[in-house]
Amino acid sequence: MDRSSKVSLNLPRLLGRLRVRPGMAGFSIFGVDVRRRVVVFIDYQNVYMGARSAFDLARAPSTNGQINPLALGQLLVERSGSDRFLAGVRVYRGLPSLSRNPIGGRAAMLQKQAWQREPLVEVTTRPLAYRHDGSAIEKGIDVALAVDVVAMAMADEFDIGIVFSADSDVLPALEVVGRRTLEKRMETALWKPNGGRLTPLRFSQGLGLSQPWCHFLDRSCYELVADEFNYASQKSRRR
Repeated sequence: MDRSSKVSLNLPRLLGRLRVRPGMAGFSIFGVDVRRRVVVFIDYQNVYMGARSAFDLARAPSTNGQINPLALGQLLVERSGSDRFLAGVRVYRGLPSLSRNPIGGRAAMLQKQAWQREPLVEVTTRPLAYRHDGSAIEKGIDVALAVDVVAMAMADEFDIGIVFSADSDVLPALEVVGRRTLEKRMETALWKPNGGRLTPLRFSQGLGLSQPWCHFLDRSCYELVADEFNYASQKSRRR
């Protein structure tokens, strides 16, 4: 085997280890984009309720707290530097029962359809579970998100995963990725409230892992990605 063949065979490994410096947006080697691929994982109900709590929207109309998943993913990448690009946005949410909550169920379906018009956005849903008193609760959403984080990391579908959730149930998945795939980077995101301090998701002590970087997004960031469309209105059904 000659020297040129060895270089050619080792090129994928070289590209996988290369880290682009800030300011090198669009940098490529032999036509291959070497910026790092980012996939954003959104626990939608957690993000929605988190915005309403952080920005004093509890008494505001229910549309306050809604976000555009693609816009949120783009914002997170744009704020992170030029060595990365958005490769995908995964959204996880519960779906209300059409028989128990027809307005909410139809609104959620229309919202899902709107999100999925964007080619980078994929939506995973699970039916809400209902208690005896009629109240609803999500079941399996955090597990679905956690499974996808690990599966996509092992399948080399991203270089950087950003999980937007305050739910500690997803933390073990981030720890697995940190232990098993040294070349993958896991980050988190949270809303930054108008007052008070936040505690981001932190790895368990003793694992020998660097704590994940947390993107804190304030009210001005929320306003950039907010979706004020009323999916429950009569007009929205003709969207």
